[in-house]
Amino acid sequence: MAQNELIVDGEHTIFCRGPAGESFEWAFMGSGRDPYTYEREGLESWRPTGLLLSELLLYIFVSSAVFDADCGLVNMALDQRGFDSVVTRLQALDHPLWAWPEPALRFYHSEGLIAQAGHDDGEFGYQVILAALSADKLSQFNEADWEWDSRG
Repeated sequence: MAQNELIVDGEHTIFCRGPAGESFEWAFMGSGRDPYTYEREGLESWRPTGLLLSELLLYIFVSSAVFDADCGLVNMALDQRGFDSVVTRLQALDHPLWAWPEPALRFYHSEGLIAQAGHDDGEFGYQVILAALSADKLSQFNEADWEWDSRG
């Protein structure tokens, strides 16, 4: 959002909204250089994220790189073997931020690749959302079973 698009909601200033059709919002309070941030979904009350504005903006940027990619692979229900075959080729982003918003999910990277991956505590097993700069970067992951594959 541009500065003229910021929305004041009581004591909170909304600076980011989720994708169209979703009702997630992120805000900060006050006017310090790097204030702490808050989040909510729909009409829920604001809850603290525990992250500074600079940290949350970095997370939003990396998350957008994964979820908005035109080229990628997705499976939200991989078994342990399939999960391991993917993440062993990637390097985890080593920063406390990368366990947010879910401790079981991490961000990973390699040359031309970025992914969000981890264990789903529910019945589905492991999930991997893998984004690439180009389709040729995805060929090393052909053995896994993908629910969505941008290559067709």
